[in-house]
Amino acid sequence: MLKTILCLILSCTALSFAKDIPENMHYKHESGTLELYSQNEPGLYDITKIDTIYLNFDQADFLSLLSDNYQGKKDLPATLRYKSMKYDSVGVRFRGQTSYMAAQNSNKKSFNISMNFCKKDQRIDGYKTLNLLNGFEDPSFMKEVLYSLLSNKNIPTAKANFVQLYVNSVNYGLYINIQQMNGDFEKDWFLSKKGTMWRAEPPDTSANKITPPPPPEGIQSPDSMQFANGEEPQRGMRPPNGMPPPNGMRAPNGMPPPNGMPPHGGMPNGQRPPFGDQRGGNPNMPQHPGNRNGDIPIMMTPNGLAFGAGSCSLNYLSDDTIPYTGYYTLKSSQKDANWTRLAETCKKLNQTDPAVLYDTLSNYLDIDRCLWQIANENAFADDDGYVHKGGMDYYVYREAETNRITILDYDNNSTFPINGISQNIYLHEKDTAWALIYRLFQSPELKQRYVAHIRTIAERTLNYDYATSLIDQLNNMIKPHVISDDMKFYSVDDYNKSIEEIKQFVQNRSAYILVDDQVRLEHPTIEKESVTISENKIPNAEVIFEVSASHSEGIEKVLLYYSTDIIGKFERIKMEQKADSENVFSIKLKNLPKGSNLRYYFEAVAENNNHTAAYLPEGAEHSVYHLKVVDSSHL
Repeated sequence: MLKTILCLILSCTALSFAKDIPENMHYKHESGTLELYSQNEPGLYDITKIDTIYLNFDQADFLSLLSDNYQGKKDLPATLRYKSMKYDSVGVRFRGQTSYMAAQNSNKKSFNISMNFCKKDQRIDGYKTLNLLNGFEDPSFMKEVLYSLLSNKNIPTAKANFVQLYVNSVNYGLYINIQQMNGDFEKDWFLSKKGTMWRAEPPDTSANKITPPPPPEGIQSPDSMQFANGEEPQRGMRPPNGMPPPNGMRAPNGMPPPNGMPPHGGMPNGQRPPFGDQRGGNPNMPQHPGNRNGDIPIMMTPNGLAFGAGSCSLNYLSDDTIPYTGYYTLKSSQKDANWTRLAETCKKLNQTDPAVLYDTLSNYLDIDRCLWQIANENAFADDDGYVHKGGMDYYVYREAETNRITILDYDNNSTFPINGISQNIYLHEKDTAWALIYRLFQSPELKQRYVAHIRTIAERTLNYDYATSLIDQLNNMIKPHVISDDMKFYSVDDYNKSIEEIKQFVQNRSAYILVDDQVRLEHPTIEKESVTISENKIPNAEVIFEVSASHSEGIEKVLLYYSTDIIGKFERIKMEQKADSENVFSIKLKNLPKGSNLRYYFEAVAENNNHTAAYLPEGAEHSVYHLKVVDSSHL
């Protein structure tokens, strides 16, 4: 059963801390690790069951009213029933862009539901917003949910499960239930709900629009852009708010488009072109900054703003904060926006010497979390997000307590593409417009950190037996609902084919990553030998760490990363090789206050041409060792 495997994988023992920790931070006694991941819980996002939600509108013409309200994102009042509870005066609107445009001839639209529309404190199982997705572009119905289950061990992801939806007593079939990226999400993954969140796209209200600044040096202006080798814009990009869908809107990977929908970009049988060749032949798409280095082109908004790389992909625009307000949409408007920190971070990212990038930038950017995010998007060949689109379909988040910035993804129904198996895992590393990838990969040590992370994802997350066991369990649970869903966009044959393609993707994508020239290199082996507290030094303790590390070409160095805070930046120090053993390295930390929550992990770097790296634990920095500095009995 799905519940059984999830309990085995995600079980942990609670640990009491002197101060609050994120909801998804767990301590595992058996390994002594402090880990950040989401575990299944009863309630609204319980993955082991499919509950039913009932919506009821008083207006007979509610569908017309919802359509009229779509552009203005205006809610329509309704009553919601869930389990034994009845919620009056919730606000309902159609949501989505591609999924809405594609469902013009169907009542099965995607819904956004505001529980606090009229009643400020009204919640459903503690949540104030619901997102119910109609499954367009995903005949399997499960990509969002499967991605959440697999990825939440490496990066912050929204909770996801399935619900059955009835609207005014009509069965609308199976829906994907996705957590809103709001304060509820923040408290799951961060220490508080006081952070700042921007969506990487220009604001969609004319009052907030400004004249865009000149593009960064080396990036052409929109009017002067030409496509490399005569290429045309990428087909199938989601249009910005208010734009009509382009002719040739894409169909899901390898699937025929729904009835009445044109095929993708003029490609045969409605298929998408392979990665690396995004030409679609649609003359109606607006031009944009183009294909600078053979990578994927991006869109332009109707007023000429660069909709993606070169503008809102953490590019440095100015010391002034005003230009950033024209390219990023503030989502947490009730909080301190802190545009200054966004501008400072973009400047440090783009102008710091790669030789000192880690030490300088880590005060501004959560580098490791960003590398895990890039690795995860590449591993799943995500057709949305930062890696693929540059400045679209991702969030920028400033953590209040550390004042550091990271990126977060959402909208994951375009993962597991069968034609993405051989997608380059270093996509855009030579393209200055994708500032985060380009700059981080310019640092050899950070690129090797990325290589280690994507290796871990390929070996652990995309492990075929593990992933397919989850796929089979989800399939067994939802298939009866898919079969009986009379409003679904795709046939049962499409559903079955999509399930098999996801399995093929998992198997072949993992294999592709693991034979990459850098990933397949021998990496160091590293093991923790001992951690000892000098009891006679309490209350200012000394802690001695010893690890063993080896590689056939030798070990260049071993580093200890440590922090006495429960979140935030790690300091690092080189460990010394012991005189009596060439493979054992040791270091002593002094003057640690009694009661400190010491987080730590190790990095071993091989003495080869690539300086191949390995980490212990391999999930660092979201999975690290932890000890409470009291005395040796607590180790």
